Amino acid sequence: MKKIILIFIFCHMTLYAQNPNLSKYFSVKIDLPISNYNSLKVNYSFKNESEINELVKIDSIDDNISATPSYFSRYVIDDFVYSIAGPEKETTYKQTVQSLGTVNLHPDYKCLLIRQDLFEALKVDLWSFKNSTPINHICLGFVKKNIPSSSLDDAEVIVESKINRDLTIEWHSNEYGFHTYTTYKLNDIGKFEWIEGRTEGEYNGPDEYIEDNLDENTYYVEPINDSTELRGEFVYKGNSGSERCQMNIIYKIDKEGNKRMILCGEKIVMIEDHDGFVNIRKEPNPQSKILYTMPSNKLIGVKMIKDSQWAKVIKQTSDWFDKGSGYIHVSRLKNVNIDDLKNIDYSGY
Repeated sequence: MKKIILIFIFCHMTLYAQNPNLSKYFSVKIDLPISNYNSLKVNYSFKNESEINELVKIDSIDDNISATPSYFSRYVIDDFVYSIAGPEKETTYKQTVQSLGTVNLHPDYKCLLIRQDLFEALKVDLWSFKNSTPINHICLGFVKKNIPSSSLDDAEVIVESKINRDLTIEWHSNEYGFHTYTTYKLNDIGKFEWIEGRTEGEYNGPDEYIEDNLDENTYYVEPINDSTELRGEFVYKGNSGSERCQMNIIYKIDKEGNKRMILCGEKIVMIEDHDGFVNIRKEPNPQSKILYTMPSNKLIGVKMIKDSQWAKVIKQTSDWFDKGSGYIHVSRLKNVNIDDLKNIDYSGY
């Protein structure tokens, strides 16, 4: 018995000797199953934004590290000051980020459970670490508060998940009535791997769209530095407002010489499928709901998903394509260059 205890103590000390800064965050182990994250005690409260964001190295990575990129963001601790009825009614909301402890999902990785309480939302994240390096992220819970009360009593549950005894994660999101159920498991490279999933219901929320005002006449492809790259700027409008993004772009020039965007994306590619069409799915997996189909030999703009065989279709306005964004398998896409794009028939765009 003494040998076993000594070995355990040695291993414990070795782990934190390699990672001295992690011991205070990882000192509490949370037993499985877990479903009510608000009932868990706080293990450690982060003192400032730099402490938590340096821990997960969030300023040097992008949302490709996340299994749920829609809920991936920088952690915020700054006090939030809001006013209901003028400056005299100002209230300061103390936003917090807390470590709840560790969850053992794989012998080679540590998983840290983090809860973020913001004025407008409550979020729970799970991070996998290899020594002191963050490997992957998954949002286990996201609750949108009813502003200005900032209360959870009548909050809208967007994401809710359960971590089971068998080390799987039952993930569920509700996007305006469209429900996604997914099972994840931490794999041997420290990532939350998609195991299976299904969808239910119909999406009843606002449409995403790109600002556009098309007119007739000439089409124009804009190169940069005489390379095969195409660059331009478009305005994307969604639930979170407007964002300006640098993307590949094809313009249309009207009679007055004004340029209008007709196609954009991280890459502009052509659909190629022997069936004559390709399925666009709600999520980047072959079991996800088919939202619509797109015909072969058409150009589309996409955003490639890192370390994946999927790309996200960028929503655009044209005579033939008036659907929202979705996901397409990269095997159905054909790369095109500037010469190809200049010779394409753009009628219908």
